[in-house]
Amino acid sequence: MATISDMLQQQHEGTRSVADMMMSLEEIHMVGKVATVKTRQKVDDLPTRESCLEGKMTKRLFRTKGTRAIECLGLMHTDVCGLMSIQARDGYEYFITFTDDYSRFGYVYLMRHKSDAFDSFKAFKAKVEKQLEKHIKILRSDRGGEYLSREFQQYLIDNGIISQFYALGTPQ
Repeated sequence: MATISDMLQQQHEGTRSVADMMMSLEEIHMVGKVATVKTRQKVDDLPTRESCLEGKMTKRLFRTKGTRAIECLGLMHTDVCGLMSIQARDGYEYFITFTDDYSRFGYVYLMRHKSDAFDSFKAFKAKVEKQLEKHIKILRSDRGGEYLSREFQQYLIDNGIISQFYALGTPQ
């Protein structure tokens, strides 16, 4: 059984919750033992472990806002989602999204295979450029393999579209 000093040390390190510590203290009391702390050591004086601090770290808030596109099709965000656990009609197991940064209008295309992303992008590009009479300037995506193929990248270069990638797991 842990001593009260051990429990305080573990609580300070973040490896023992206050509720867990209270239950342990109740167990000590129920056994009939007198629990006293015979130390003048303050919690702040206890050694701090680096791994405990890393576990308690949080990401800093973003103080500045990112720049937004100033016109439709100026910046398009895209992502492929799937493999879905349940197939849609006609065997669709993936979908690709295209979101305009300026208007926040989104488009969704269903796909049977992840490799259909390039064909879906070409269909999307033809449709929106004809409707809006503007051209896509920047395509921003994660580093998914569907966007990194030579054929896809060459198509973007040939059509004057800048390809941008963002780091996975970051909301900015």
